[in-house]
Amino acid sequence: MTTTGQLLRLEQVEELVGFKKSFIYKMIAEKKFPKPLVLGTRASRWKDNEIKDWINGDWVQAAIQ
Repeated sequence: MTTTGQLLRLEQVEELVGFKKSFIYKMIAEKKFPKPLVLGTRASRWKDNEIKDWINGDWVQAAIQ
């Protein structure tokens, strides 16, 4: 498992949540899953604490306000 404060690759997120890329991005578009940080044209990472919060049902999108 990861420690708090790490950035996760898509493969790691897929493993943690049990979903594949297409479904994860569909949920992001529907504002039901945390957005990744875009580090470059081909590099995105997710904050591990946001993914853990989502898994535990505690994730709330800040943009809803």
